[in-house]
Amino acid sequence: MEISYEVLEKEIMGALGESGIMVLATSAGGRVTARSMSCIFNGLRIAFQTDKTSTKMNQIRENSRVALCASNIQIEGKATVLGHPYEIPWFKEKFARLHPGSFKAYSGLEDECVVEVEPSLITLWKYRKDNDKPYIDQLNVAERKASRKYVTLAEE
Repeated sequence: MEISYEVLEKEIMGALGESGIMVLATSAGGRVTARSMSCIFNGLRIAFQTDKTSTKMNQIRENSRVALCASNIQIEGKATVLGHPYEIPWFKEKFARLHPGSFKAYSGLEDECVVEVEPSLITLWKYRKDNDKPYIDQLNVAERKASRKYVTLAEE
């Protein structure tokens, strides 16, 4: 069933806040890898920094489709390399403020780069408070549509 895109978008942005740790999954050449990343959020867009010679960057160069998750939020999207952290003022300011340890340790390294993920689909698993039945809310960012699907339990 269709639900309000704006309401679900606002809920997701509120749940994400300004920053957090998310698991990033990348794949290429038949290999899938995942790791935790310090992320910052710019609306629905997710940004993080990493070494441009890392496994994740090699996979992103081959296949820009990635997935991220934190708690009950799952995100599918496309990754784009923006440049070095010091070359992107909004990233530098926000990442230094929200992840000071990571910024100090890594941002100045020559091979560091910023990656931004533009979400195409965001999925939230939820439970109805009145009877604990699960349902899934999906935000289709590409089509600006939101939907809800109730999950049928095996004993029903």
